[in-house]
Amino acid sequence: MTVKSLLTGKSDDDIPVARAEALPLKGPQYMDPKYDEEAQPVVATIVKEATVIENLGWDKETRRVFIRKVYTILAVQLIGTFIVGAFMTLHQPTHVYVLTHAWPVTVSCILSIVLIIALMGFKDKSPHNMLLLAAFTFVEAFMVGTVTTAYAEENIGIVLEAVFLTGAIFIGLTVFTFQSKIDFSFLGAFLSMGLGAMILWGFFAMIFGAGTGYVYALLGCIIFSGYILFDTWLIMDRLNPHEYVLAAIMLYLDIINLFLYLLQLLASSEDRNLQFSDPV
Repeated sequence: MTVKSLLTGKSDDDIPVARAEALPLKGPQYMDPKYDEEAQPVVATIVKEATVIENLGWDKETRRVFIRKVYTILAVQLIGTFIVGAFMTLHQPTHVYVLTHAWPVTVSCILSIVLIIALMGFKDKSPHNMLLLAAFTFVEAFMVGTVTTAYAEENIGIVLEAVFLTGAIFIGLTVFTFQSKIDFSFLGAFLSMGLGAMILWGFFAMIFGAGTGYVYALLGCIIFSGYILFDTWLIMDRLNPHEYVLAAIMLYLDIINLFLYLLQLLASSEDRNLQFSDPV
């Protein structure tokens, strides 16, 4: 077979062969000699960016409504937790019962895990998300109330001090984050590593029966103060406006954990002071 046979469609032995033909190109850029590709609007890019902006909620008014909703839910959670904790601490029969029975705490821990998993699955589905959030808040409030009752048994002044310190730290860090233009995204990796190290530390301390003590509580306060900064920044700049339940849970757990570590820190500090003040 020669080049001539390919061009004519016949082989040297007069056997027809397939001949390739060029198909005409279609489209305005090929059919219209005056078509200017650079002058055409980039519709796909505009639509894509508009969709991203709508999904992320970068509109300022939408973001303000979202933030107001998150902090309203958070305020209700904290008020409910305070009421439950105060009742468990001050109501003597409840006070005695939670200190002498372990099963309510065990059940609360299991329910807390189940509810947080359910909340992650239904965080965007109303009213399921709000009902699950109310149940989760009550369970967490009971657990916090149990811990508060145990510390109040020794010194109720520590509990009140921890409440005021938690409120002051949260308000201060929130105002700072709202006024600051710092990008706190760099905190995410450090906080995750720190929290993971603390979990391992607490796990091994539980296995070997060792106390965690002052340093552990101090690290916990630092890490969850960092989480308040980081999560507040996420709420301001990153979270989707539909994720108001997730945002409320994040801040609520940050505050609760900060309060619990402050309790431990203050109690450990008091024990250290008593130890050093005792005569040898």
